[in-house]
Amino acid sequence: MNSHAHPRCSTFRIYDEALRARLCAVALATAQEEANAGDMRLFLCPACGHIEPDRCPASCPICGALEDKFVQM
Repeated sequence: MNSHAHPRCSTFRIYDEALRARLCAVALATAQEEANAGDMRLFLCPACGHIEPDRCPASCPICGALEDKFVQM
């Protein structure tokens, strides 16, 4: 491992893993409710990574980003 790697690299890796874990948790919950995963709508806040299932909020509960910034996945 490179001891001179920028400290943010680890932070982004942890953030990426946390985002994947949240996506998997939402998908699992949907599957357990016998819903079709293809019909599941997820909205991602690009500013902080918060994921909102089903509908887009007026603003992000984590960072306050407005509805028009969310990306449907």
